[in-house]
Amino acid sequence: GLIVIAALFIAVTILSTQLFRSARLDLTEDQLFTLSSGTHQVLKEIDEPIRLRFYSSSRIAEELPDVGIYAQRVQDMLEEYVSISGGMVQLEVLDPEPFTDEEDHAVAVGLQGVPIDQGGDLVYFGLSGTNSTDFQQLIPFFDQQREKFLEYDLTRLVYNLANPRKPTVVVMSGLPLSGSEYSRQVPGAPDDSWIVWGQLKDQFEVEEIAQQATTIPENTDLLLLVHPEKIDARSKYAVDQFVMGGGKVIAVLDPHSEVQASDPQRRRGPSTVIAAASNMPELLKSWGVEMPPADVIGDSKLARRVQAPTLGPVASRVAAVDYPMWLALTPSELNREDLVTSQLSLLHFASPGQIKPIEGATTTFTPLITTSDQGGIGELNLAQQGSIKILEQSNRFKADGQYVLAARLSGPVKSGYPDGPPKPAIISELERSISEAKAGEDTADKQKELATEQKKWEQAKADHLGESKAPLNAIVIADVDFLADGLW
Repeated sequence: GLIVIAALFIAVTILSTQLFRSARLDLTEDQLFTLSSGTHQVLKEIDEPIRLRFYSSSRIAEELPDVGIYAQRVQDMLEEYVSISGGMVQLEVLDPEPFTDEEDHAVAVGLQGVPIDQGGDLVYFGLSGTNSTDFQQLIPFFDQQREKFLEYDLTRLVYNLANPRKPTVVVMSGLPLSGSEYSRQVPGAPDDSWIVWGQLKDQFEVEEIAQQATTIPENTDLLLLVHPEKIDARSKYAVDQFVMGGGKVIAVLDPHSEVQASDPQRRRGPSTVIAAASNMPELLKSWGVEMPPADVIGDSKLARRVQAPTLGPVASRVAAVDYPMWLALTPSELNREDLVTSQLSLLHFASPGQIKPIEGATTTFTPLITTSDQGGIGELNLAQQGSIKILEQSNRFKADGQYVLAARLSGPVKSGYPDGPPKPAIISELERSISEAKAGEDTADKQKELATEQKKWEQAKADHLGESKAPLNAIVIADVDFLADGLW
């Protein structure tokens, strides 16, 4: 009997090893090894081999047990990627000991070595990936602070290797992000584009369109609206239909742009009040939020110290003032659970607005950036008069609670234009011209042109999307000045 039991045990063990080699059961409390449906989709759609080299120094586990446990988790998750991909993801685990070929290779690909003792020996804990064309992606060192985003970081790396084309970001801006007309048109002129523009171009394929554009390019992966103060009805409708078609958008708006108001061209004339606002109330309403145009938000706790002119016998006298309308936002005011804001440590906002959900909205409103509990509403009129009103604004400011300065919006939405595309201006002009024609005047050509334009409008109505094909994926930020070089 014992011999039979032993034989059965061996047989069952061998059989289960063969049948359930790839079977896994996640028994962790937070389901740390259960990958999302998005990751499964990315891994199953890979159509070319991807090679991953995981560099993990064995000394990490000996000297830093907590990091060693994290390293094992990373390796286990990478092995799960290999399993799900059906062999399209290939994994090589390397231990880059000092003065070995593995260490030389780790340095060559750009991994970040960290000293672990007084002798200066370095340990490595990173990942290098290549595709069939030797396009490389890298995680120089796995930061434990990003452990909750581990799956996102790994999946993004694999996705970029499987899809090496840079995403296309289409920018519609009322500010000279890409530089002045002079710098772009005059050979040899200095580049005066903003820092953020250069960083965008490093990461994405960037295309700039006019504020009066009537269509959004078909290849757009993300639409970035930056202070579109001169956007007209047809352009808003184009944005609306892009969103209804499932397009992703970031809208950076502002009730008062300090950087634009400081433009010398706007300071000409007798008026001391400089308007420099952008808003899209029709679109924001359809997305379930509003940005009150008269609200500029400050914070007495986050106030930045600035030099402000004072009233007195000496006109040039200045004083250091904690100005509540200029905010230095810290991690406490940034959503640490959202990937966009999780790693940011400091943002400088200047006279921002607030984002508020509206009653009956069908979207989910997730704050990304807020004031502290000492936020409050300042006076727009004083902000529009610039530095001469800093002291008055500071003295009159009253804190009354927390305000949302940026939010993520998601969920089903309906078009902000329920009646379809707005009537083109050219149709109104032709109709007026024909009605005002004098007796006997030949209007046949205008009648023909009017008929053509009306036919186009009817076709646009037929193509109108009344509700979103996919859930809204948008971020709205109520300040644009944080993008300017002076506050970057």
